[in-house]
Amino acid sequence: MEHMPTFVTSRTFTWLSPIVLGLLLSLAYPPVSAAWLVWIIPGLLTLLLFLCAPEKRRGRFGFRVGAFAGIAFFLINLKWLWQQTGVGAVVLAIFLGLGWGVWGTFVTKVVRPLWLRGRHQQAFPRACYSLLVAALTASGWTTMEWLRGKGVLAFSWNGLGTAFAETPVIAQAADLVGVVGLSFLPVFVSVVLCQTVLHMRAEMQEGKLKPHLDFGVAILTIVIVFLYGVFRISQYSQDGKTGIGVVLVQQNLPQTIYADENGKSHDEIEADFARLTEEALSSIMDLAVEASGLGEAAEGHFEIPQADFVIWPEVALGEPFFFVSGGARALGLRNESFLTQQIAPLGEFTLITGLMENEMELKGDRYYGLPGGQVFNSMVAFDTNAQIETVYRKSHLVAFGEYIPFVEEIPLLKGIYKSVSGQEFPGNMDAGKSFEPITVQRGDGSVQFIPSICFEDTVPNHPRQFVRSEKQIILNITNDGWFHASEGGAQHMANARFRAIELRRPMIRCANAGVTSLISETGSIIPSLDGSPAAIESALGWTYGRISTEKANSLTLYALAGDWFCYLASFCMLLAAVLRWRSSRREKVN
Repeated sequence: MEHMPTFVTSRTFTWLSPIVLGLLLSLAYPPVSAAWLVWIIPGLLTLLLFLCAPEKRRGRFGFRVGAFAGIAFFLINLKWLWQQTGVGAVVLAIFLGLGWGVWGTFVTKVVRPLWLRGRHQQAFPRACYSLLVAALTASGWTTMEWLRGKGVLAFSWNGLGTAFAETPVIAQAADLVGVVGLSFLPVFVSVVLCQTVLHMRAEMQEGKLKPHLDFGVAILTIVIVFLYGVFRISQYSQDGKTGIGVVLVQQNLPQTIYADENGKSHDEIEADFARLTEEALSSIMDLAVEASGLGEAAEGHFEIPQADFVIWPEVALGEPFFFVSGGARALGLRNESFLTQQIAPLGEFTLITGLMENEMELKGDRYYGLPGGQVFNSMVAFDTNAQIETVYRKSHLVAFGEYIPFVEEIPLLKGIYKSVSGQEFPGNMDAGKSFEPITVQRGDGSVQFIPSICFEDTVPNHPRQFVRSEKQIILNITNDGWFHASEGGAQHMANARFRAIELRRPMIRCANAGVTSLISETGSIIPSLDGSPAAIESALGWTYGRISTEKANSLTLYALAGDWFCYLASFCMLLAAVLRWRSSRREKVN
């Protein structure tokens, strides 16, 4: 360890290796989903910072290595954003990569001195130093991911923990620490592993291997998380045969739901919603009979499945509905006619769909647009008579999608928006203020939903604000048509699945394009009546499933305490930085 190979200390290596590591880590997410990389890459990146940092300007070196790795990671990881704006994709990658740079500075300035001190110790104290180094490095990473999900430009997409979406036994720990806190585990383990390899290499050169307590602790941590996951999965299971019947409809339209790139008019879009809904409702019984294996003899042998809810995606209908200052709401004549004449007669179900909500003023018996009036992206529940029952207004808006920060103070941003999007800036949308769950009546009872629209289901703390000690279902409607045929929809789904795990609430996701599905409390896709997954991925069609809320009233540690683990990690990071700063001052004085 005292004499590093020449290639490790070469300038070319230290410039290229973080880029390569960042690119490799991006493969841990869809479409490749090589999740095993998260157990390796953070440790290798940390070793690069430990082994190659110069004696002078270590902070600058750490920032450069971290930033290069982060920018390379996000340029590939978020390449679906290029479908809309190449400039935006590059700017966002640079912005997010800077957070990795801060982490790199922390590792080189604060953690590396501990590593240098610990590697010369005897077996037991060296193991303690190794665990401390790994814990601080992981705390720094967790803090970095947590902070990038805060503020006006928050973007919490694809942290390390999200890579475990297809590894459910590890993902279950998110109900304790959240998906951001789950990122601590692979960083901690990979840093311990890499240190163990270095120590063993030195011991082999000396001809004497020693015990490695730190490696044992890392393996024990994985075992505990694994056993916890097995326990949680055994507690929650949904077979898709009991509970609330849900029909999900997806049209797979490109861009926005209004887009006519495929030649569809608004009339044709509405006609397809009606056709697919009618087709689903008439096919449910056939599915049940087929699944039973009883054929014609099935009648009377089991309960006929019902569609309690029909879900359409975000902004499903082109024409908005209106509201006036007094709180009264009214549908536009086009939507009212469509819903009452074509949808309501199809059955006794509740329709939940996305609509734009525009502020209007009522003059006589007619509504008129209100200049400068409010505009909301809303989720609307219609009762069996197609009358408005309840409304949720989106509260977490997408920056540069639904609003532009400081656009009134910096008019130049409107010109940038036009040059990137090719259209005039329509004005900022308004954010809803309510964090009360929406309750929909069904027969003699009611169903309580945790509502979310679009990217709100990728923000861990957002659905948590709606959690109550009652039986609840998370409901997300989204328009992933912006991503075209890219992996954006699959990544959105991977992030969303953790909301079900964190809160132990089943989840309904209905997308215009991307992935439409029913999700259990363990993040798995609930099967349909015929045993196949109740999901649609990048296709036109419908799916039916039944979702149970039997155990959806308990509160998880994450639901109760939120980002407590992230606060703890941030405190440890800050404390270590302060102690290192004081130590450096004493060294300079002496």
